[in-house]
Amino acid sequence: MSFHFDLFGGAYLGDAEAKKWVSKHLPEFAGNMVATPPIVFVTPEGEIVGKVSNYAATEGMLSKMHEILNANPEFNRLSDAEKKLTGIEKAQMLIDFQQYEQAAKLLSGESSDAARYLLGHLARLNKDWDTLEQQFAKITNPKLRDDMRMERAYLQWGAKDYSGLAKALMDFPSDSSRFSEARYFEGLAFYHQGKIDEAKKIWRDLIKSSKEDRWVYRADWAYAEAGQKSQRSYFSTAGGGRSLLGRIGYMGAQHPDLQGKD
Repeated sequence: MSFHFDLFGGAYLGDAEAKKWVSKHLPEFAGNMVATPPIVFVTPEGEIVGKVSNYAATEGMLSKMHEILNANPEFNRLSDAEKKLTGIEKAQMLIDFQQYEQAAKLLSGESSDAARYLLGHLARLNKDWDTLEQQFAKITNPKLRDDMRMERAYLQWGAKDYSGLAKALMDFPSDSSRFSEARYFEGLAFYHQGKIDEAKKIWRDLIKSSKEDRWVYRADWAYAEAGQKSQRSYFSTAGGGRSLLGRIGYMGAQHPDLQGKD
């Protein structure tokens, strides 16, 4: 179970009891002005078993969770629903858990398009582009076309071929489940070519027209930071929102996808 609260009592998510807990267990975050707190992993009894940066990338977050679960095996059990998963669904779960070798082993005897796609996806995660193409070349299901297109675009992203990335993602279907991801990276392609206004327009349009998901949140962060000469040294939860999603700010680590702009 996860939950969040505000350390400022007068804010929308203010929680006096939660702040008492923070004052006792994390006194460095009990003051009136504090840095962005980490995500804290706590047992039901209130024992802190781990921390990770609020701005950690997905891979870093999952790695930390694996570390914590391995150190606390009593919390590392599959649910009844997870125990019943088989085939493709189980392989997808293993991939989500970053258990790539186990997923690949489970899929090795499969020949369906869904299995080939997941094997190609695993190859992308491992930056094995030859294997990705070998798997994708065998897929005939048109419903996987957008997924394969997005997976292939990560080659240009990793190679810093931003012009190629923009072309690869141009006019991505708006009804695709990968649309927000594609638009986010299309914005990055323009940003890293120095076309900041074009990038911000893409992110703004995405944020205004799409349901909130991980890519919309990331686009909001990128939009708020792109083109800024410096970040504010502090933010107050009593103030108004500054980002397009009404966030007070993204104080802390700079947006990792905006670093190293060519």
